[in-house]
Amino acid sequence: MDDREYDGTIISGGAIPYRNLSETLKRYRHFLHNTNKPLLAICLGLKIMAHCYGGKIRKLEKPEVGPTLIRFHKSYPLAPSKSEMWVYQDHIFELFDLPEFLENYGSSEDCRIQAVKHSLKPQFGVQFHPERDDGNEGHLILENFAEFCLKGGY
Repeated sequence: MDDREYDGTIISGGAIPYRNLSETLKRYRHFLHNTNKPLLAICLGLKIMAHCYGGKIRKLEKPEVGPTLIRFHKSYPLAPSKSEMWVYQDHIFELFDLPEFLENYGSSEDCRIQAVKHSLKPQFGVQFHPERDDGNEGHLILENFAEFCLKGGY
């Protein structure tokens, strides 16, 4: 994919059919390592991003579904004024080991890694679903990412 035509990229949640898993991850790995444009990875997208950089994923003991409070350990660039945020969750897998250049900014009670940023690139990831408008605050992530892209990733 040629990223010169885009201001930014979102890797959304969803599923990857097992028969296409290897080829799909190969394409994502190539894209992630070669783009310097802003990127937001959501739920499955976060797991893809972490996997492509060497992170590890495991199944949760119990799924995290519905409104969830996440707490930021430090100021997250896509939610700079928030120390905590109500978001919508829907996942059964979590990241448990991040490579050193993916930094964790937030956690929930059941899931330790909720919001990450690449230390050298404008790449962000969230475990939750900011696109779900269930009275939660996740939309702030999308709004701030769009603004970040419009400013050229700075």
